[in-house]
Amino acid sequence: MIENHVCLLELAKKLKELGVKQDSEFYWIQFKTFEEIISKEDLEYYPSNINSYSAFLASELGEIMSKISVLDRGYQQSIELSIHGCGFLPEDDDFSKNIIFEDDSEPNMRAKMLIYLIEEGYVKVEDINK
Repeated sequence: MIENHVCLLELAKKLKELGVKQDSEFYWIQFKTFEEIISKEDLEYYPSNINSYSAFLASELGEIMSKISVLDRGYQQSIELSIHGCGFLPEDDDFSKNIIFEDDSEPNMRAKMLIYLIEEGYVKVEDINK
């Protein structure tokens, strides 16, 4: 099932709300009583005013995150991803400030981290939308 390979609808909505470019292979579409995931090709058959949100795959979020430069604040920062979760170390290897994003799903972990980085000002949306 494709639902296991894309980020949750609530995370997709938040990414769109934050201004992340809506370009993915799959989209969540939302109706009054239900939601579903459709392919990019099928999206053209729906009305343009339908509520749609990029249902990002882990690989698509990885591509977006590869554009992130986290050296802009004048100190070393790092992003790590592992099978146990993904983490963000905001300052000079001070592990007391290590922020971990955990989920059973890699797309959800990556989406949560990207949302955090944007909301906290570590990343500018215009930089990742290039």
